[in-house]
Amino acid sequence: MKVLKFLPLAFAISLLPAQAAVTMVNGGENHPSLLQNQTDWTVDMGVALPVFPASPGLVLMESGGDGTGVAAVLQGNDLVLYQDNGDFNVSTPDVDDYAVYDISSFSGQVVSMRLTGSFATATDTIALSILGSDGTTFAETLTMSADIVNAAGGNRFGLGGVAGDLAGVDESAEAGYPNTAAFNNADYDVDAAPVGANVLGPDRIKGIVYTGTDAAPASLPAPTSWGVVPEPGTGLLSLLGTCLLVFRRRR
Repeated sequence: MKVLKFLPLAFAISLLPAQAAVTMVNGGENHPSLLQNQTDWTVDMGVALPVFPASPGLVLMESGGDGTGVAAVLQGNDLVLYQDNGDFNVSTPDVDDYAVYDISSFSGQVVSMRLTGSFATATDTIALSILGSDGTTFAETLTMSADIVNAAGGNRFGLGGVAGDLAGVDESAEAGYPNTAAFNNADYDVDAAPVGANVLGPDRIKGIVYTGTDAAPASLPAPTSWGVVPEPGTGLLSLLGTCLLVFRRRR
């Protein structure tokens, strides 16, 4: 199996045992809810991150929707991970869980990002790992406040945009909750043809969805293996920075 590291990522994945539930996904696509009724899952993504702060924000992935669903979105320097556990209820506002992570250190990079959901026990978690093209790593775990059994409702799975609706829309107007409603519009729609103007396409984000406890490989793919590229502005800024650095050194 050592030969896999020399092969293109998609082809290497196709050589995995057939019993492993592995689905390749591209930015701008929607699929039947790949995470629905799954208690253990992993979503690997190759993402060309913008230079922060980005406005408007970006949707990386989502499954399910408002009521029951999970979403990972970018808002400025922050990666917001949101788990929606039902319609907003003023008497029980703590049934939803979210975390906000400053990932400004990955600005302008291509990264490998992994979300791993573990919902088979009474302590449910979503683990986040990031590997940058410069070798920088980041790891955090969001622990659910209640046993919710499942991460995704009946809506489809969207990569780079929103399929159906997005987790947390009901709660967005409430103090302290992320404003995910800002992404619940046609500009982020992966159901449309053509897709919304702010949807990340396959040149900016690609993914692999694993379901089953042993399906995902132990380590993240190399960021360069995804074949995604930064937006033109990001590339130009990086090139300009490199040129200035060389100029300074020569002086």
